Amino acid sequence: MKKILILDRRFTRHLLMLLFTATFSLSAAAGNENDTIFYHEKNGTKTYIKRNSVFKGSKYYSDLFLDFGYNRLDNRNMFTGAGDVSAAGFPKLRNSASKSFSIYAMFGRKISGAFSVMSGLGFDWVNYRFSKDVTLREIDGYATQVPIASVVSNFSYMRKSKLAGSYINVPVLLKIRFHRRFFVAAGVVGGLNIGSHTTVAFTDKYSNKHSFKNYDIHLATFRYGYTARAGFSFLSLFANYYVSPLFSKNEGPQVYPFAMGIALKL
Repeated sequence: MKKILILDRRFTRHLLMLLFTATFSLSAAAGNENDTIFYHEKNGTKTYIKRNSVFKGSKYYSDLFLDFGYNRLDNRNMFTGAGDVSAAGFPKLRNSASKSFSIYAMFGRKISGAFSVMSGLGFDWVNYRFSKDVTLREIDGYATQVPIASVVSNFSYMRKSKLAGSYINVPVLLKIRFHRRFFVAAGVVGGLNIGSHTTVAFTDKYSNKHSFKNYDIHLATFRYGYTARAGFSFLSLFANYYVSPLFSKNEGPQVYPFAMGIALKL
């Protein structure tokens, strides 16, 4: 049985607290110092501008992003054309319920007036909801699609069946800013799987509700791909496409995950 790095909830919570503390400390530093008031004069009219004295002219900045997206799976790598007939073994998704949530602490360095480089640390939680009465189960070391009725007793109907994963992500992007507020950023992203499982919630023939989880899923330990963002200072769109398969090689259907959605900057 393949070992997968799994962090318990307490350790994950401590990492999140550290991430929030570091980010908000930098944000607070930007507002605790005295503001500088200055103006420029044109045609006899004075225009006053208020800026923080700490970050005036600074090359460094920090951002905190919350990403809300939808997950999809591709049976062919769109960049290399690589595909695998085993992709047909992955259950059909319920697209409207296959969602993701991510939080990123990003730190940037300005290269010039419009260009900067961004990197940071993020936590990504993904869900792939299945549309039929099926789940994934390890059979001979391979994640295989099976009917729910074959793994539970007294099955009546499915309330929920999904595959869930948690990742630590490290993105690196080149950011271009237009007209002060609008920006476009693109780059690469790598991730470490820190936990994964399937969940099945169902009702039995006696109208009793049940649920169980299975942790032998064989998701790949590492993933890598491309990432992009575009929008305004507080609201933007994002897209992530991974050129590495969702499952370890020869241990599950070779499908390639991607996600897209809306990002809020705090």
